[in-house]
Amino acid sequence: MTWFFIALGSVFLWSIVTYLDKFIIERFIKNRGVGSLILFSALFAGVVIPIIAVINPRVLLISSMDICLLGLSGILGSLAIIFYLHALEYEDTSLVIPLFQLIPVFSYVLAYIFLRETLSGKQIVAGLIVVIGAIILTLDIEEDKKIKVKMKPLLLMGFSSLAFSLMDVLYKFVSVDQDFWLTQFWHYVGLFIFGIILYLCVKNYRQEFHRVIKSSPLSVVGANVGGEILQVAANMMNNFALLLAPVVLVTLVSSYMPLIVFVMGLIFTLTIPRFITEKVSRKHILHKSLAISIVVIGSILLYT
Repeated sequence: MTWFFIALGSVFLWSIVTYLDKFIIERFIKNRGVGSLILFSALFAGVVIPIIAVINPRVLLISSMDICLLGLSGILGSLAIIFYLHALEYEDTSLVIPLFQLIPVFSYVLAYIFLRETLSGKQIVAGLIVVIGAIILTLDIEEDKKIKVKMKPLLLMGFSSLAFSLMDVLYKFVSVDQDFWLTQFWHYVGLFIFGIILYLCVKNYRQEFHRVIKSSPLSVVGANVGGEILQVAANMMNNFALLLAPVVLVTLVSSYMPLIVFVMGLIFTLTIPRFITEKVSRKHILHKSLAISIVVIGSILLYT
């Protein structure tokens, strides 16, 4: 069960990172777009790459095909972050994060398509429960009792979850018989190259990046660097857990993330509302508690 605690540690760090991302969005880049955060996330890989090369100088001892696949896994991780940050730009953290529970469902589907792994009836039912909980979570209950489906965050997080699932399956496929640090090196090379492409080709992202750096250089850089250090630590813990246990079991540990984020949101709202505020009315708490409970139950059924 060592893999479980490693994966749980990564989930805890990711929960902190999500609120730090939300804080940066609200404090430094609100109404300016999230391009700067996206570039920070991708380009920070350029700091990680030489450190890994020092840890394991034999990073070139790998086939060109494996290099391409690991680089692709890094690109998929960056795409997942792009979708996630755009969802976080418009919605509460405690609404966005539970939608990551779609990842285990995608993992099962991908395993069936590419590895010919079959699903039991129980697993199919559990997967449907997760989807239902995610849909309930996206319902926007207005004060006038009208209910609206928030399709934008649902679609964005659906794409993000699919990209994360593809990344995990691809990384595990290549890395199972390779040195951990070697595979991490090429994973982050792919992420960094994609960041360079985004910087050069996406004008809005580049302009947002420059504008944020100029407006609050020390504060915003410090917050981003802190967040990226936690993000890298979480990613490496997750990838290491993938080498110790099946992909789906590792991704299912993320079922604890909605609970962690929900509790963090309540604590932050009550203690530091100036920086982070979530909707904490009785109606919203009951709504989110119900949806998160359904999602967690579905994930537990998948796990057992």
